[in-house]
Amino acid sequence: MAKFINHFDEWFKHQHASVLKNGMDMNQPGVTQHLFNETLLRQDTYPLTPASQCMIANSRAYDKHGRNSFVLSDKMCEMFEKTDLHNVKKEHVNLPYRAFYISLPAGRYKVWGGDETQWHDAWGIYVRHGCAWEDPKFLVLSIVAGPNEKSVSFGDDAMTWVGVDLDEMETQQKTLENMVSEKYSDPSALRPWRDPENVMLSSDEEMADYLDTHQTNLLLKTTRIAMNLILYLNHEGGYQTCDVQKKRLKKRAWLLSGMEAMSPSKRMKATNKATLISNSNFHHIGNVNEKAEPTEVTKHWVRGHWHTYRVGKGRTGKVLKWVQPHQRGTKEKDPGESREYVFEEGDKQTQTKENRR
Repeated sequence: MAKFINHFDEWFKHQHASVLKNGMDMNQPGVTQHLFNETLLRQDTYPLTPASQCMIANSRAYDKHGRNSFVLSDKMCEMFEKTDLHNVKKEHVNLPYRAFYISLPAGRYKVWGGDETQWHDAWGIYVRHGCAWEDPKFLVLSIVAGPNEKSVSFGDDAMTWVGVDLDEMETQQKTLENMVSEKYSDPSALRPWRDPENVMLSSDEEMADYLDTHQTNLLLKTTRIAMNLILYLNHEGGYQTCDVQKKRLKKRAWLLSGMEAMSPSKRMKATNKATLISNSNFHHIGNVNEKAEPTEVTKHWVRGHWHTYRVGKGRTGKVLKWVQPHQRGTKEKDPGESREYVFEEGDKQTQTKENRR
């Protein structure tokens, strides 16, 4: 599968000086609260931006609720992007954890970081409930992208986020597909590259026009990915522990073994290295299953969607199941196939499908 990056682990490595100074460990409960408190003390010198507040909320929630990361392959991302959500309502959307992270394949998505740094590779999506200074009824989705070759520091990265109001979806009797589509079709929303006070501002009008489409599509795709993953975990299951987690824990145990025989300097070096090995839980989302195909149907693709099935005695119960994008049919299209069209003048004209393209 494609390489992936856990944003929290990389972010934490650049905070380790403060952690080590206070005798704390990366995996110690409350370590993100300590970093948050230190950030508040520096507000007079380095005021918190909305992006900084959102990132602090992401890291605290991710740490507090188990540090669970779900790793998606290119194929799973593609299928989730294209899976329809029309049958999905509020009662179907139950988070597996109050906060978690989705690791995206490297290089698949790009986030605009402003004129200075421009495009950044998206690493993943934080999914959580709104915190105290936000609206708790919202689901907050944050697409985080790491620094690039134009960045001056690790913190010179890019991020964009959006809230999804599930209560509004219920009161207005909308489906999740309606909510997502309406949110991103509003031309007045989600345009930080047109905000003069935002670091993501683009001073080039042509680039801003392009970003109106590109970054809105990015938010649309990642929202579909996050929502379909939540549904997949609720109704399909199918994930396994990644090898990377086993290797990390094995390396951590090896570094901390035989400490009594080490010199003080080597003991400190081994401890510092072990401190930076995360105990995040990585789950690889399951395999794509092939579907049986009918015999007399021309080959075509069926879009992924969520389907409600009646189950149980008297078929009174309802279960939501994911129908994956799949190809149906075995019959090949005839490239020379033609159709006959009759015009008002009475003339007949034959056109092939190739000519009509």
